[in-house]
This record gives sequence, C-alpha cells and structure tokens, in this order.
Amino acid sequence: MNHALRRLRQDQIDVGTPLEFDVYDEQRNLLLRKGQVICSEKQRDTLLERGVFADPQHLDDKPAAAGPINPFWLWNNLERQLARLLKEIAVQTEGVDYSDALLGIVSLLQTLCDKDPDAGLACLTIQDAQEYPIRHSLESAILVEMLGRRLNWDAAERRTATVAALTMNVSILELQARLCVQKSPLTEEQRRDIHSHPARSVALLQAAGVNNRAWLDAVLAHHETPDGRGYPGALTDVAPAALLIHTADVFSAKLSERATRRALAPNKALKMMLESAQPFERELISVLIKEVGIFPPGTLVKLGSGELGIVLKRGKLANTPTVAALVNPQGIPYAQPLRRETSKQEHQIVSQVPQEKVLVRLNPSLLWGYQDAA
Repeated sequence: MNHALRRLRQDQIDVGTPLEFDVYDEQRNLLLRKGQVICSEKQRDTLLERGVFADPQHLDDKPAAAGPINPFWLWNNLERQLARLLKEIAVQTEGVDYSDALLGIVSLLQTLCDKDPDAGLACLTIQDAQEYPIRHSLESAILVEMLGRRLNWDAAERRTATVAALTMNVSILELQARLCVQKSPLTEEQRRDIHSHPARSVALLQAAGVNNRAWLDAVLAHHETPDGRGYPGALTDVAPAALLIHTADVFSAKLSERATRRALAPNKALKMMLESAQPFERELISVLIKEVGIFPPGTLVKLGSGELGIVLKRGKLANTPTVAALVNPQGIPYAQPLRRETSKQEHQIVSQVPQEKVLVRLNPSLLWGYQDAA
C-alpha cells in the first residue's frame, strides 16, 4: 500500500454493517479490520472527528447499496465483538471508556429483534458452539430484550437490563469456561469467586467507564431473590431488571452442555424451571414461555406425519409453531424443506428430537431466507 489513503466521509461508514475495507489513522496505523462492525453512531462520529482513512482502491469497489444483514452472521460478529470487549475489561487498567461500545452491541441486538426475532431466537439453539461465557452473556441479553418487550418496558429500561445481562459475568469469564469442562465438585475458592462475582463485575465496569447506576445495580443484584436467599447481599427488595436477568440467565444456562450433563431441550428446560419455581419466579417464567414458545425457533422436532423438521417461527399458541420439514417419514431428506403449520392435526409436534436424529446439514441462512444477505 504505497499510494495515498483517502479520508472517509460519514456516508462511507454504515452503523451496524460490516466494514468492506480496512480503516487506518492518518499515520497509516490499522484501526479496524475489514468485517468489523461500527456499533453506534457515537462510535462512528468519534472516529470521523479523529480522522480515519482507507485505501481508495477498496472504496472504489464498495457496492452502491448494501443488502439486508444476515442475522446469523450478525450474531457471530457480535460474539466476536463481545469477547474482545469483555476480555479487555476483565484485565484493563482504568482510563478506557467501554460503555458506548457495549451499548452499541445492545443497539444491534435490538435491531435483530426488530427485524427478525424468530431468527434471533434460533441463534440460541443452532449456532455453532463458541466460548460458553461469551455466548451465554449474549443469549441472556437477547432474551432480556425480548422479554422486556413483552412486558411493555420502555426502550431505556430494556437497554439498561440488556446491557447489564451482557456484562453481568465479566469478572468470572475464565471460571465459567473452566466449570464447563470440570467434572469434580466446586472447590471452596470457586464457591467464593461465584459468590463475590456480582460485586467484582461492578468494580470492573466502573473502572471501564460505566457510571449508569441502574446498569450497575442490575449487575450487582442479578443473583438476588425476593426470599432473601440470593447473593451477594441476601436482599429482599430486588429490582425488576435484576429478576428478569436472573430468569434469562437460568434458562440460557440450561440450554448449554456441561461435562456433567447434556444440554437440555428448551421445552424440558422450561418445564424444569416451572416445576422448581418459587411463587415470585412463576410470573416471569410464564412470560418466558409465552415469548419463546414451548418449541422455540431452531428446535428440531418430529411431527405427527412422521416427518422430522426444524421450527422456523413461533405460532399463535406456544405449541403451534411453523416448521420446515427436512426428512420424510421414511428417513429420506427432502430436496427442499417443506413448510408445515403445526396447528393442523396431521402436522402436530409429537416430540423434540436430538441433532443426531436429523441427518441433514442445517443451513440457517437458507432456512430463514438470508442466503443472499451479507
């Protein structure tokens, strides 16, 4: 790259869209790689004020208009961004403000919920496994956003609760990863670390520039329960945001595999939560069931017809989603998925089935109609 760089204009950097070129500062230091996403208008404006540049050859190649964003690509990109941010916060010294970047991820999650919430829910169940601590935080956050909408919370309330869910475990990323593969019981040191992690996460966030009291309070209280049996403060007056995060946290955790158990199917996880729920937990679990359905998008199921398929969209009732039939009753894959409405008797869902029973390579982008999207 020996020729001059060209300074970028506002219309050449789209918020929420993958960069199609590397971005440099005036001294030719690489700032952002191709494929990274600018999470917020404030982040973009800060870059533009500083002065950012790109190779004009790549700018000339930039398409005139971008197509729709593939939600499954966006989810993977958000996982990478969140991993970088949380790991930097976990080891940083004071002086760097991460709050805008974290809120930018929330904005993109909200966009995903606006555009295609069913695809967003499918990301919880069918995306390739990534680092558990990061994936769990992102899963909890999108559930909080969607549940907040069903509860008619305003945008500011949802944003605060969602970003708190993203950051609640920043102080125990390494421990969470270790516990996923640990078969032995918790050590006393691990128990102490778990008990103290809400307060330690708050301290890390404050050092990372977070001064929103409601955000910090929700992180501090996300393991508190109104019966006073939670931690770290054994509170009895727990804010709704913290209780909502706790519900999403528990559900997401049950969907993930551990060394000591397999991942639970969503319907079994919901049933287990409801059966063991305390009175104060039942309302939010009921809201969760209404929002995600008994068979959430991405769930593999067997139909009364004998076909095997995957849930695409939630239905009017929790147990009547739209399914794409993938395998015929004789066990032969269809050349193209066939749409089935499970409200019809012949296509009612008989059971959920594990991945190994459906010998078809899943292509989420194709199934949800995003094969031509970025």
